[in-house]
Amino acid sequence: MVKVSVIMPNKNNERWLRKSIESVINQTYKNWELIIVDDHSTDRSPEIIREYMDRDDRVIGIFDPDKPFPLTRNIGIEVSSGRYILFLDSDDWISPGLLEDAILNFKGVEGYASSYRVITSAGREKSFVYERGAYPSDDGLKVRYRFGNGNSVLKRSLIENYGIRFPPFRYSEDAYFYYLYLSVTKRIFVSDLLGFTNNRMGSTVVSSGNFERKFSETMKSYELLFSKLQKHDLDDKIGLIRKYGLPRSIVTYLDSTPRWHKFKIFLKHSKILIPYILFKRCGSGECLWTYATVLDSIIPVKWLLLRLSR
Repeated sequence: MVKVSVIMPNKNNERWLRKSIESVINQTYKNWELIIVDDHSTDRSPEIIREYMDRDDRVIGIFDPDKPFPLTRNIGIEVSSGRYILFLDSDDWISPGLLEDAILNFKGVEGYASSYRVITSAGREKSFVYERGAYPSDDGLKVRYRFGNGNSVLKRSLIENYGIRFPPFRYSEDAYFYYLYLSVTKRIFVSDLLGFTNNRMGSTVVSSGNFERKFSETMKSYELLFSKLQKHDLDDKIGLIRKYGLPRSIVTYLDSTPRWHKFKIFLKHSKILIPYILFKRCGSGECLWTYATVLDSIIPVKWLLLRLSR
């Protein structure tokens, strides 16, 4: 049995940490290692991690690294030993059969992505179920399936051969990593298994912080990505990401930004956003959200809806 390395960054997340760890321990596929890189947590996280290390020698804890998030994920890559790698945030969890399903279907493909569910910050659930089969990696660049933290299993050899690592940005660092990975692959197996739960009730990275910094780092992540792809003569992939991935990241940013900031960003990047809307390049099930978010940049739709609902 080949080994899968699950890499989990953590910082002060004791609320969800046990559930996340247990979701790995309860996998039907048993040849895994869980590497938890704890970034100077001041809550009970270190105690919880050590508890699981004592119970299961497949759980490996790395404490107080000299590099902050998201570079802690790179530390996990360096110390991991699996043929395959999955990144799982410590406030999310995976279904018991995810790793087994991934290994069974890792034939003639360079990656695996499961279907998934989202728990919103308000506690509502929404599932995204794909048709099972092997798809071109370009479909991932077009955001026709989700390929990212939690639901995706990657080949270590490709990560090492192309020197793929997370950049030193807190925002859109995952877009850089996964778009780069997809750009150097040909086919991805996409499963109908609801293998991953993205728990946004515990997330603070997107919903808080300095908005100007968020957008600045998002654009820097894409600039770095395009520079890397140019070095590999992958200009066609740059074109796809400019059409699909970049505008989606901008829309995601707009959705979490105060109204006073939305219109300025919309105007500045209208040449990217307008074709994205007109040619309906938004991913499966996302067009309505895209239209509403962009419209709210011009007209205070959300404010009006809130007023009407009172």
